[in-house]
This record gives sequence, structure tokens and C-alpha cells, in this order.
Amino acid sequence: MNPVCSYHDFLEFLRYSSDNRDKLIPVLLIKPSTILHLNREGMLDHHFDYFDRRSGENVQFFLPGYAHYPSLDFAEIFPNVRPYAKDAVALTTRRLGKIYYSERAFVEFIEKIEDSSPDFIYRGDTELLFIKYLANTDYKIGSFDFCNIHSYNLSRLFYSQNIDEIPYNMQLRRISHFLEDVIFEMRRGTKNDDELISSINSRYNMGL
Repeated sequence: MNPVCSYHDFLEFLRYSSDNRDKLIPVLLIKPSTILHLNREGMLDHHFDYFDRRSGENVQFFLPGYAHYPSLDFAEIFPNVRPYAKDAVALTTRRLGKIYYSERAFVEFIEKIEDSSPDFIYRGDTELLFIKYLANTDYKIGSFDFCNIHSYNLSRLFYSQNIDEIPYNMQLRRISHFLEDVIFEMRRGTKNDDELISSINSRYNMGL
């Protein structure tokens, strides 16, 4: 899982990726309030570290609005950002260390998608998007095709049944199962975009 912070950072990362080609990009929209809630329940840390390693280099999940700067002072990077929480640290992971959150970058990323897409509207939930990336040549910045965004509301996997009857660990397990399915389908690498989305749709609907 890769924190990319801003929309520009996103394109810059893909521009210099060793796998710079046309492909579907998984983008995870998750608010720090959700992260803090899951952390309070003691559920998130080991799950995030696990999926960070499980997805590996070949399956990159991007987290807009989040960034890690292990050798730089946060204030130098985001001097005008109003931090969401103390020190603006949203997560601490084994591989990356502290991950910071920029509310401005998160909102700008969402608004960029909404302005460019004919029908995508962010409702504030935790969503996994698949957006088609169109690569460029000679390390020039590519672009996204926003005409057909595939969206999966992970909050529905949390709350699609009576919330009082589902323990928190079982709610997160439903998300974990779906992400495992997504990683499995993407790692296979034998399907075109339509086949990949069809398989993910089937697995998503099984979890509701």
C-alpha cells in the first residue's frame, strides 16, 4: 500500500514506476476518523501491515491524502496544512514508519476525481476505486480515464447487516476477505480489465 498524498504525487509515482503501462489502479479512500476508530478497537495495525506486505510490489493500493517522509521534517513538507490529529500522524507501520495525513490533499484529490468523472460522487465512506491509468512515453506524466470508475463501498461490507449483532473483529474480517480476493485476482495477471472487474464484482457481491 502506497501513501501518495496529492494528485500530482500520484501521477509522478506512476510516471517513474518500473511497471509504467496502461492499467487499472486501485485507490483506497479512507478518512483518518475511520483509521482512528479502528485503532481504538485494536484492529488496524496488524491488518494494515499484513496487507501492505501481502500486496507487495506488483499490486499497489494507493492511499490519497497520506504521505511518509522518514528523513524530513513534516512542517517543511506541509507548512500550511492543518493537521487532523496531534502531529498529523494517521498510521505507524513497520515498513514505512509514520504516515502523515493532509486534509487539504485528501479533499483536493477527491474533488479532482469528481470534477473529471461524469458520475462519481464521494459519499464520505471508505471506498476502493479502480481507475484506468493511461501511461505516457519517455517518462512524461500520464493521465487517467475517469469515464468509467469502478467503486466498491467497503463501509457496506462493515454495515450491511445489523451492526449490533456483528462484533468489530467480524466486521473487519469481511473487509479482509474482500481485499484478499482483490489481491488474488490482480496477482493472477491473466485477465483483461473487463474480466478483472467482473471477477471483483462477483466477490464483492458475495460479501454483502
